[in-house]
Amino acid sequence: MLDPDVVFRIDPGRLGAPMELHGSVDVAGMVLAQGSRRAPLARPAIVNGAPGVVVALGDRVLALTAFTIAGDRVTSLTLIADPDKLTRVQP
Repeated sequence: MLDPDVVFRIDPGRLGAPMELHGSVDVAGMVLAQGSRRAPLARPAIVNGAPGVVVALGDRVLALTAFTIAGDRVTSLTLIADPDKLTRVQP
């Protein structure tokens, strides 16, 4: 599902430095390492008009991820985990 040249942009806000990963191996590794434990909290969502997921614990949004899809491949993911930005998001 991931394009070989997929780009994963992560905006942690005050939680850390922005990060950008390139390539399906690195992106899949990060998603498996970090996303697996949050998967039960995720549900499908439309994020700024794009397909994505919202990760929430009760009424607190922990993260949003938007996907860009071309053909049958995910070409980019943008994850927002900045608590200041997420306060404006409704779970």
